[in-house]
Amino acid sequence: MLLDLRGHGDSEHVSPPAYNPEHHAADLAQVVASLVHSPYAILAHSAGALAAARFITNTRASIPAAMLNAFVWVDLDPLVAASIPPSLMSGSGPS
Repeated sequence: MLLDLRGHGDSEHVSPPAYNPEHHAADLAQVVASLVHSPYAILAHSAGALAAARFITNTRASIPAAMLNAFVWVDLDPLVAASIPPSLMSGSGPS
């Protein structure tokens, strides 16, 4: 499944504007809770990776988040990556 973050690609814009990583993480949590019924992986790029990291760290206790098998991010700014918990950094490759 491919998702556009709100305000990106073909997705709708919202009013009032709400486009920070926490809003995108909440959107991702809704999609996962509604559609995911088996183990899954997240492959995310740039701002989507930040939203996915927020989703994972904020919803760890929930069943859908617990079924996450892998999280792979591409092209995430190193300064942003520094704010991601070390538990998500395992196997992240060269820095």
